[in-house]
Amino acid sequence: MRLSSYRRLMTYVIALPCVDVMDKACVDECPVDCIYEGERMLYIHPDVCIDCGACEPACPVEAIYFEDDLPDEFIGYTAVNAAFVAAIGSPGGARRIGPVAGDHALVAALPPQIRDDARA
Repeated sequence: MRLSSYRRLMTYVIALPCVDVMDKACVDECPVDCIYEGERMLYIHPDVCIDCGACEPACPVEAIYFEDDLPDEFIGYTAVNAAFVAAIGSPGGARRIGPVAGDHALVAALPPQIRDDARA
């Protein structure tokens, strides 16, 4: 499926604050198993997401946004999520396939995201 097809269907988007954190509380809250795990970040599959919003308040680093509410600095993450899931297709649920090797090229190229609250 072309990226543009996913672009029209995107609902919630996971952005930069998830990189190297991947708390996964959102995965536990998702009733339709649409949050896929890359090596450094989680991604929402727009064809499976039912737009319920359960994931958004579960994220402790506020990395999940409804697409229309994305801050300007995270706008590119709509395409990042869409391209990642376009590459894996429709495998029938995130838990079924487990973690996916790799990430979108933009995420893979980021330097380590070390947060002050992660240092202890």
